[in-house]
Amino acid sequence: MDSKLHCGPIEIWGSKPGAKKRVRHALRAMSDFNSVVDVVVVSGVPGEGVTDAVPWFSKERKGLTWHITALDDETGHIRLEAWKP
Repeated sequence: MDSKLHCGPIEIWGSKPGAKKRVRHALRAMSDFNSVVDVVVVSGVPGEGVTDAVPWFSKERKGLTWHITALDDETGHIRLEAWKP
């Protein structure tokens, strides 16, 4: 998942409180948890809200875990990749 490709224009979501919180959480995950994060997969249209949210349970998803592979802490752009441990 790459926010530059999958999240719509940053002008819509980049200044929202959730975007700033996501950067703080991502920075902590990178420094304290080897870039591993828990993920909730959301559906919806950027700027119009979330219509569904489903937790990613690693055991149900072939053991894949999510890792932050890129973060621009100024803009909030983030890239996550699912890896097999």
